[in-house]
Amino acid sequence: MILKKRDKSLYLLKLESVMDRLSEKNPKYRLASSEFLKHQAGYRGEMAVDYYLSFLSMSEYHIFNGIRLKDSLGRFFQIDTLLVTPWYYLILEIKNIIGDLEFCYKQNQLIRTYEDKVDRMECPITQAKRQRAQLHDWLSKHNFPIMTIEYQVIIANNHARLINADKYVYEKVSRHSNIHNLTGSFEKKYSGKVFTDKDLKRLSKLILKQDTPLATSPLTQLKIEPFEIEKGVQCPSCKKIPMERARKFWFCRQCQFSSATAHIHVIRDYALLMGDTISNKELRSFLQLNSRSVAAKILTSQNLPILGTTRNRKYLLIKNNKLLIQASSNA
Repeated sequence: MILKKRDKSLYLLKLESVMDRLSEKNPKYRLASSEFLKHQAGYRGEMAVDYYLSFLSMSEYHIFNGIRLKDSLGRFFQIDTLLVTPWYYLILEIKNIIGDLEFCYKQNQLIRTYEDKVDRMECPITQAKRQRAQLHDWLSKHNFPIMTIEYQVIIANNHARLINADKYVYEKVSRHSNIHNLTGSFEKKYSGKVFTDKDLKRLSKLILKQDTPLATSPLTQLKIEPFEIEKGVQCPSCKKIPMERARKFWFCRQCQFSSATAHIHVIRDYALLMGDTISNKELRSFLQLNSRSVAAKILTSQNLPILGTTRNRKYLLIKNNKLLIQASSNA
């Protein structure tokens, strides 16, 4: 049973908006693109793993994807996928990496060699082991049954190859296609049922309540100033900015495409990049729109929560790290 489904992270959504609105001529575009591709690859790897998770017994395996919790010392920890069964917990640290991979876990280092280029990064085995310690702390803090917490690094790319691996690495690193065999071996190893349905309901409710998505802005991370973000309505067809307002439609002079709802994606971009709230004036500036009344109609039509008085009115776009406005599917 999937108790928390896999969604794009808030940070990845923000990076997508940055890529739509940062000029390719900007010196920071290359760095932003690299950051975007890295997080996009991570998400695609996680989605590839979900296919193999679907073969597990949904009545016995309870799946929480992309959770971020805080331990007793106030330190956040993020788990790509947490499997909860009546017998054990399993942490999956998912890596979508290509190339030759050497896990130097004693030095907390993963060495990746690809096309004669060598990259060094934190060892995912060490990451998963640390997540296990923090999850144990969190479970103890909230008085949940302490079962064995297993952890596994899952390689989600068929073009990755383990090199110079010892027995410990082969025990802790698996390919995504091997998840069913992996969980089967744990089922044989842990046969005593510890977790009850009551425990599961309480765990699910608490995880979903305390899950705190990373709210970091890529503008801050990449040192991009707000004025470098291009304003205006982006054409859903050719991606050019800006479209022009013509009566009740947005019109693109580049490809002749017209849309009545293209502004919705712009408001979403504003929420992701500029702030959790928006005023009529701020909307007009970001849409490159002159009409106050049209801006008011646009905001009213979205049924967003309203903050403040009529004169200082703002509309809430993000609440509890969740977007309140979704991109239109028929732009």
